[in-house]
Amino acid sequence: LREMAQLIYDKKGMNILALDVAGLSSITDYLLIAEGHVDRHVIAIAQAIVEEFKQKGVHPLHVEGLQSGDWVVIDYSGIMVHLFMPGYR
Repeated sequence: LREMAQLIYDKKGMNILALDVAGLSSITDYLLIAEGHVDRHVIAIAQAIVEEFKQKGVHPLHVEGLQSGDWVVIDYSGIMVHLFMPGYR
C-alpha cells in the first residue's frame, strides 16, 4: 500500500487517500484513491503502478478505465486503486 501511494506521489498524483475498509468490505481490505491532472496523467499513473508491480511479480486481477482515463480502477484483491480526473472523484 505504501509503495503504491509513493509511486502515485512520485508521478505527481494529487489528493492521495488510503482507506482501511477491511471490516466494512468483503471485496478488499484497502482503497487507495488519488487524482491525476488530466486523463493522460491518470492513465500514466495507472500504467506505472501496473508495470512496477508486474516487475515485482504482483499482477492485478483486473484493470478498468485505461481507455478513457477519467476513472481507472486497478484491482489487486487486497488493495483496490481508484484514480480519477479532478471532478470525477
